[in-house]
Amino acid sequence: VPGKPDKFWVNQATKSYYEVLLQKGVEIYEYTNIFVHSKVLIIDDKIASVGSVNFDPRSFNINFEATVLIENNSVKDLVKDFSGDLQKSKRIELAKWRKRSLINKIFQGFANLFTPLL
Repeated sequence: VPGKPDKFWVNQATKSYYEVLLQKGVEIYEYTNIFVHSKVLIIDDKIASVGSVNFDPRSFNINFEATVLIENNSVKDLVKDFSGDLQKSKRIELAKWRKRSLINKIFQGFANLFTPLL
C-alpha cells in the first residue's frame, strides 16, 4: 500500500479495511519510499500480473486501466524487486494498528462509508 498517498480520502478508506485483514492473517506493508500506483501480483514465483488496474468497475469501464500477465523469466526479476521493496516498507502490526489515534479511526470510518464512490 502506498505510504505516501496521492488522495487523502482514498487512503483513509483503504486503511479502514486494515484491521479485518490483519485479523485474518493478511500481511500489510506500506511502501515508504515514493508513491506507487502499480499493482503487482506474483503467484508461486512463476506467474505475475503487473499494471494499474484495480478490480472494480471504474478501473475496467471508465478509466481504461490495464494489466499484463507474465509467465517467463521476467517473473524472477519481479520477485527480486519485490523483496527489495519490502525492505523499503513498514509492516503494519495489528496490536500497534489498534492503538492509532481516535481522529484517524474517525477519518477511516467516515471514508469507509463512501468506499463504493471512491
